[in-house]
Amino acid sequence: MVTHSARTRTFATNSLFGTFFLSALGWGILQNWAAGIGAGGILHALIALPCLTMIGVVLYRYSRHWPSSQFLGKTQQASSPQLFVYSTLIWCLILAAAGVGIGIVVSWGSFSAASLAAMVVVATPWTRIPACRDNFFVAAAALGAGAAAGLILFGEPIFPFYYPLVGSAILLASCCTVLFMLMAHGNRYDRMPESGY
Repeated sequence: MVTHSARTRTFATNSLFGTFFLSALGWGILQNWAAGIGAGGILHALIALPCLTMIGVVLYRYSRHWPSSQFLGKTQQASSPQLFVYSTLIWCLILAAAGVGIGIVVSWGSFSAASLAAMVVVATPWTRIPACRDNFFVAAAALGAGAAAGLILFGEPIFPFYYPLVGSAILLASCCTVLFMLMAHGNRYDRMPESGY
């Protein structure tokens, strides 16, 4: 049974970013595979339904729990807006590079390596990264673009059903994380103080 302790809730909130990314990554891998085999609209819809459901749950919980400045009633430091922009840009480049690494690991053809990468994504304390905390979608786009680049540049056909299987495994990890997140927060919709992360 999952307890509703501050530590558990912190981990569940941190996992929102990783779960959002993994859901989008798994969806992209499966949709790319379906397009490659010339699948019809029904298969694309069946793939999209669970992915969009998980993304929807994550976005709803994001609006309730994510410790962004806009939700905590804080404003960015107006004294150095350029520094803030440069810092965000640097973090996005780092996230894009990390995404390329994730894409390369997934393209290796190893389920264990892909599963390890998914666990690392879920366990990373994203709320402590300024760009992720205050620019959730920009940071997620940077990480996703990097992963897509890694898959496109280094991805090769390993065996016929590798990509649908690894895409499904990534979505399964995302689904398990969503369930844990729902149990960890329970019926609480309050946002923890930023110091709690």
